[in-house]
Amino acid sequence: MKHYSLLLLIIMCNLSQAQPDSGSLANVVEASSVPPDSAINPGSVSRYFQYEGKPIGTLAIQIDQDFFVDFLDNQDRNYTQGTGFSYSQLFQEKTNFLFAPLNLFYRLNDLLTSYPENSSQDLPSTIGFGVTAFTPLNLRAHLPEYGDRPYSNVLYLQTTRVRRVYRSVRSWSMVFGLLGTNVGREFQSFAHVNLFQGRGIPLGWDSQISKGGNFAFLLQNNFKAPVRTKKFDAARQREGLDFYRKRIRWDATYGVESALGYYTYLGANIGARLGMIDFLNFSKGQNTILGYVDKNNEVTVLDENPVVQMPVWEVYLFANASPRLFARNVLIHGQHGVPSGYALDPKFMSSFVAEFEYGLTVSRTRKVTKDNSDNAQKELVSLDNFQVSVSIKQRTAEIQYPTFIRTHSWGIVTLAFPFK
Repeated sequence: MKHYSLLLLIIMCNLSQAQPDSGSLANVVEASSVPPDSAINPGSVSRYFQYEGKPIGTLAIQIDQDFFVDFLDNQDRNYTQGTGFSYSQLFQEKTNFLFAPLNLFYRLNDLLTSYPENSSQDLPSTIGFGVTAFTPLNLRAHLPEYGDRPYSNVLYLQTTRVRRVYRSVRSWSMVFGLLGTNVGREFQSFAHVNLFQGRGIPLGWDSQISKGGNFAFLLQNNFKAPVRTKKFDAARQREGLDFYRKRIRWDATYGVESALGYYTYLGANIGARLGMIDFLNFSKGQNTILGYVDKNNEVTVLDENPVVQMPVWEVYLFANASPRLFARNVLIHGQHGVPSGYALDPKFMSSFVAEFEYGLTVSRTRKVTKDNSDNAQKELVSLDNFQVSVSIKQRTAEIQYPTFIRTHSWGIVTLAFPFK
């Protein structure tokens, strides 16, 4: 299952080289030579990845694999693998019908919540799809062992909208999932037959949660903000990126998160970064919150032509912790009213689960802005990202049955690149 996902990564990398508009090295070098605040005109359009008035997006692939951390004496158990593809772009929620349910929810949220003028800005929205799979300890047993976690897998389609409000970043996601398909079994069986001989073919997938396929839904909300210190604020007020972009610096964030659906939980998040960082790109781990136009970026000379900002490179180590209180996890105790071959009694599900992540990220953020004559501020009209990230994530025990209490770990590889 693990090398199958690596093959997907290689294929996506080959596709990125084959596409003339997908962020090749030549385009990266060419774009980095654009001077800051250089007005775009027909003669210089090609210098910014062929920007032609339409926002440039970011295509990303993320692979989660326990195989990546076998050196930690990890096992092919619990969360065994996940592969996801996503595309982020400014304003795509206005033209993509798949965002319709989330847009309705956003309108309701806007009716209930008001912000002062110019205090918020929409960031690139994201659409993605993928699969995640979970397995018990004994893969060679046909029948489930009571007390261990069930087999389960989720095929999902996810839409996300992100908004900057003051100095915080807030996001809402809708996830439409399909539980109980054979995708997880086929992935894992193929890998264990062709790539990992000796690990054994998993024999218990017929007992998985919601066997045969059943729809599931998830609504997620996240809030993230930088920790404010006098040193932090002083650096943000300095003009130009060079002041902090060329220095080894650190920042920290805090946040809250919640989910309602096939996962139901309330949690918190704290994180820190160390390296060559842009304070405006504070992140929650390997998934960098792409840079936004800061509220202090007011302009005195209005220019309605798009302006290319200097690409911002970041290289940093990061770590974060996410403690959560769970009320529901259908991938362990099953869906109400839906038959499963085996599901664990909810009383053995851990109500408190914590995740810890640490890793390394290299990223480059590019944006195009335009002066807004109505409010004398810069308006974001295009933003894309190149990013390579590797990390390790560890999760505390999700099951409290005495003989099956165990933590688990997996590695994460993320690759993102500009894509039109």
